[in-house]
Amino acid sequence: MQCDNLISDTFRWLRFPLIVGVVFIHCFGTPIDVQTIDFTHLSGRDAYDLLRIALSYVLPRVCVPLFFFMSGYLFFTKLDAWNWGVYAGKLKKRARTVLAPYILWITIAILYQCAVLLVKGGGWQSLVSFFSDNGYWHLYWDCFELDPVRISWTGMEVHSTTPFHYALWYLRDLMVMMLLAPCFYWLFRHLKIWGLLLLMVNHVSNIAAFVPELLPTPLLFFGAGAYFQMYRIDAARCFRPYRIVMYVATLLLAVVCVRYNSFLTYTGNLFFPFFVVFGSISAFCIAAYVVENRRFNIMQKLSGASFFVYLAHVVAFTPLTYSVVKKLVGSTNALLMSIGYVAMPFIIIAECLVVYALLRHFLPKVCKMLTGGR
Repeated sequence: MQCDNLISDTFRWLRFPLIVGVVFIHCFGTPIDVQTIDFTHLSGRDAYDLLRIALSYVLPRVCVPLFFFMSGYLFFTKLDAWNWGVYAGKLKKRARTVLAPYILWITIAILYQCAVLLVKGGGWQSLVSFFSDNGYWHLYWDCFELDPVRISWTGMEVHSTTPFHYALWYLRDLMVMMLLAPCFYWLFRHLKIWGLLLLMVNHVSNIAAFVPELLPTPLLFFGAGAYFQMYRIDAARCFRPYRIVMYVATLLLAVVCVRYNSFLTYTGNLFFPFFVVFGSISAFCIAAYVVENRRFNIMQKLSGASFFVYLAHVVAFTPLTYSVVKKLVGSTNALLMSIGYVAMPFIIIAECLVVYALLRHFLPKVCKMLTGGR
């Protein structure tokens, strides 16, 4: 399989599994104090909590960075030699495929919340309070803080924010990365690999995380995608000779991150950035191998629905499904709780796929509008 074909096919194959990981992240549930877990005599509840850490706070945390990598790689197609006309054309296209669904789905989320408030009998005053409490226009940019605060190597608190539709922080930061494309080009054209290493140091240390929309991880992975495209590096094969080392490092780092609650403890946060790097490379190597050997082709067929699942799953599907599953499994039996936790993301995804299929069949124009023309 030719290099360009393998990379594009790997991207297409990865999209749906990565979205599954994103849904798992959003199904974590009640926060955990890892200090309460007795690692010498694990109870059923402790095993349930560790399962949630592994499947929501550790393993799927490579998903969004890989999306940034793919976006950077694709954005810099035909930009290995800078061309302002090509750049403007790319921004114009992304206004339809990224900005339009970003605004539309935040508006949908806001309208859904307004409807919930009215149904609960809050009246118009509840709507006024809702908009004022969330800072009006901040609903479209940074009305929430994302996850607990992280700590950099220097002890600085690292803040990250989200718009009201909290999953869309990725699209917001992606738009910022695209606007910074000339800076990425300058950095890699003049500093080459040293520019990428500079972003890597920033990623693992968080020493320059001053702006919520310029977090080190998006900068590194979007930048890495741009670098690989600019210098024609075969992303699907370049790490293949080192894949065993990558897999072992990923496994060991994953165990440490689960033990120390991912990035939510100071110790875990020291190892977590390295896990994201090694885990992302490992996931990409595995996907490239699967694609090259033509296995699990169903993932490529589901790829077209991934953007809709990403956009739609948090608006109504996740909160409603979470409530139903929680009532069914209760809060006393650890085994039932574990089964419910693992099943819930797949139920949510199945619901989204059914709605997506119905929209494509009966309302194709509406479906295209909701997904930015995809």
